[in-house]
Amino acid sequence: MTTNTTSDLSRKRADKRTMIAAGYRDTANLQTMMYTGADRYLTFGWLPFLIEADYENKRPMIRIDSPIGATQSLTDSTALFHIQSVTSRLYAN
Repeated sequence: MTTNTTSDLSRKRADKRTMIAAGYRDTANLQTMMYTGADRYLTFGWLPFLIEADYENKRPMIRIDSPIGATQSLTDSTALFHIQSVTSRLYAN
């Protein structure tokens, strides 16, 4: 009985997290932006995403950034396996 209750609670938490993530995706309009993103990924071989804090609406905003002028640097060997990297961009006046 306890394992069934535990799995029900875990499923409810997972469903709630999924709904929150889906709301972020829908608000950011990622489905529409992925057409441009797919083109940039096929052209340049990588696709940087920009995640910014939206303090007014209290949620993250996800945008697709252009790989033109951006450099990707893996910080250490574990970053390669976790697909984490740092993207930097130099803006000149």
